Amino acid sequence: MNASSASSISQGDYDSPLPSTHTGRRTPISQFQRMEVAVRDPVRLCQLSVEDAQLPLSLRGIVRDLSLMGKSRGVIHQAFQASAPLFSPLIADRVLWSDDADTHVHPQTTLLEARRTDLRLDDIDDAVFASESLWNRLANPNLHPYHPNTTTTTSSSSSVCPPLDEVFDVHASAKECHNEMHPEASWNMPVHQRILALAVSQCWARSDSAVHFMPCTTAKIQPTYRRGSGAGSAKMVDFAMYIEPSFFGDDDNSAVDTTRKLLSDASINHTDFAPLRRRPIALSIESKTTGHQLLEAEVQVGVWLAAQWRMLESLPKRPTAAESDVGLLPSFLPAVIVQGHDWHFVATTRTGTYTTLWAKQTFGTSETVLGVYQIICVLRYLARWAEQQYWPSFRQFALGLPPP
Repeated sequence: MNASSASSISQGDYDSPLPSTHTGRRTPISQFQRMEVAVRDPVRLCQLSVEDAQLPLSLRGIVRDLSLMGKSRGVIHQAFQASAPLFSPLIADRVLWSDDADTHVHPQTTLLEARRTDLRLDDIDDAVFASESLWNRLANPNLHPYHPNTTTTTSSSSSVCPPLDEVFDVHASAKECHNEMHPEASWNMPVHQRILALAVSQCWARSDSAVHFMPCTTAKIQPTYRRGSGAGSAKMVDFAMYIEPSFFGDDDNSAVDTTRKLLSDASINHTDFAPLRRRPIALSIESKTTGHQLLEAEVQVGVWLAAQWRMLESLPKRPTAAESDVGLLPSFLPAVIVQGHDWHFVATTRTGTYTTLWAKQTFGTSETVLGVYQIICVLRYLARWAEQQYWPSFRQFALGLPPP
């Protein structure tokens, strides 16, 4: 998201002003300084470290798993190692060449054979392959423990890994965007959105899935949940990974609409973006171009997630909810920041009205083919978290439904 739409923060939110740049535009550092001392909804930045005692145990477990995948451990299903089809059926008879005329792979080969002849696969070793049990824990998108009509708990051929030719194409697009200095919008369409689509179903795709994603570059924070009245308080993100309540049945779908009737803007989220009005956001994704300041993205994500916390806390008490149900609020809200090739996990926690942004755990890069598989694996892992951890908590606290 361009920082021009998110560069200033309302003066009324702060006890005292801080200096701006000579252009009148505040730097990311000065914005964070002001956010730390805000009278309303202060936000602070902390390093994401598993040894930090303030980190919730649930978030610590995720950071450990992301660290494992960030080291390329278990990011490709073991079936790809020797037997699974590597490529889409449409290219079954075509040799895939890279920019190097001596680097190629034939679709009929296995990955073990292909990595001997294609330098794009040079960093793939035996440690990257996941056993069935590890894959089911980390990245199998077909496990739906709370779906009333789903009993399958094993990986199908369609859920193992994206075809190698599609990953090659994404990798080549990322290389083009980097080398030719494409703007953010160019990165978003051929690279970031395609990687998301290889991991999670898109909103317009028919899919038996609980978690989807959609682009939301125009989704603004509702005035009710903004930190102030300035334009900078309406910071936006680029993509949202969300829950589709209808996947779980009519009761869940009806409960969402019932809760929406109690909200002033008739949206189950902190944004007025219509396509998300009945679909709870579980993961927000902000992108920047290569070399763009990471801190700038962290400011945007910090404000966006602080608004999400305010929305969750302001939900009306449901008739079936007790005062102790406040403990059912999620212990953290996650986000992903993409900076050109590199993908970073961040999260926020809430103490009173204080939001802490924990940054960052780098988990993949589109600079390499293996790095793209890392990103896809982590996104599937986070989609599993959204379905198995976030949604049960949300439906109980926000919708007044019993545990699944």
